[in-house]
Amino acid sequence: MKTSVGASRTAVGLLLAGLFLAAVAIPSCAGPPAQEAPEPSVIEAELRQFEDAHRAAIDAKDVDRVLEFYAEDLITVSPETGIVRGREWIRTTCEELFRDYEFHEDFELADIRILGNRVVASFEYTQEMTPLAGGDPVVVTGKGVGVFKRSETGAWQWEWNSYAPDAPASARESADTAKAPG
Repeated sequence: MKTSVGASRTAVGLLLAGLFLAAVAIPSCAGPPAQEAPEPSVIEAELRQFEDAHRAAIDAKDVDRVLEFYAEDLITVSPETGIVRGREWIRTTCEELFRDYEFHEDFELADIRILGNRVVASFEYTQEMTPLAGGDPVVVTGKGVGVFKRSETGAWQWEWNSYAPDAPASARESADTAKAPG
């Protein structure tokens, strides 16, 4: 019996789809029953506590406590660093900041979306760094998107952190002037 190439490809495609379902979907059905997801308001309240506790760890200059807010397999993306895997860079950065500056950081999560066992949220942040050796404070503001997961203890942690600082006011003013008509 002769079959066309198109029919053979369709049969192979259906076979592969069936194998995929057998390998992925069916075993997941046999697993433990799904736990009921917490109400969004509960998760949002937990994330507000996360913000407050993170701020307190920064203000206390407690590097080990700060690290607890970040997954060991953290992925960070920023214009300054590109893609960084892991959280050790946070230890180094905090040690340097706490040694050289009175450092304060504040952020607020917004647009919170619950995606299965993960949470995605946008955020805006402000960092204020006053040199301990004297000098004017430096203030950096910016925006980002984070993905959060629960740690083994049930606490929320940053899993992905993608952020960018806002352009300095002088750069924004220059850009606005350049865009101004005539």
